[in-house]
Amino acid sequence: MAIEITQVGRANNRFRAEVLLGNPGHHQILASAGVNAMGPEAVQEILFLVLSFKDEYFRESFDPWGDRDFISVEYRGQRIFAKIDTLDPSMEFMSPDPVDDLVTVRVLTVMLPEEY
Repeated sequence: MAIEITQVGRANNRFRAEVLLGNPGHHQILASAGVNAMGPEAVQEILFLVLSFKDEYFRESFDPWGDRDFISVEYRGQRIFAKIDTLDPSMEFMSPDPVDDLVTVRVLTVMLPEEY
């Protein structure tokens, strides 16, 4: 059964596509200590897996609302999580309108499951 993608989900998909093209805009990408410890090549490969995650791979089990804000991938036998948070421009609070990039900073964090 296909999950209907929300407006936030479409915005998160656009963000991932733009970052994949090398244009993160004012948004941010973070790697946890555990992922960084895997080395720069691993971080780059993991980011590619996350950013190129196909829409048809999303499942209700980890994207029940269609927001496309959580991704789970496998990298060389290791499970990796990625989470997109939508913050206000000061990055102190949640965005008042996560669909509007003028009032939203998307922060993509890649991490090991035990760091979630």
